[in-house]
Amino acid sequence: MTGRFVLNRSGVSTLLRKDPGLEKMINEAAEKVARTAGGDDVGFEAGHAIGRRRMRSWVNTTTLHAERAERADRRLTRAVDAARGDEHG
Repeated sequence: MTGRFVLNRSGVSTLLRKDPGLEKMINEAAEKVARTAGGDDVGFEAGHAIGRRRMRSWVNTTTLHAERAERADRRLTRAVDAARGDEHG
């Protein structure tokens, strides 16, 4: 006999917005990407926010040098690949 899977939407919503362990993991991943790309020294900065539906993190370029590094060398793109463990990036 096969059971039916019912998603607890309220629980998932709470997890995506309020779980401190998940927030820490997401923020650490963004920080790792920023550091791998060159960090604040080059102009890559991680940020995070908790929105209405979920928490999120990102990495921005904060200097023209960082923008050029991404454009010419795909530095940020490669850092994302490295954080995932993708060696082909």
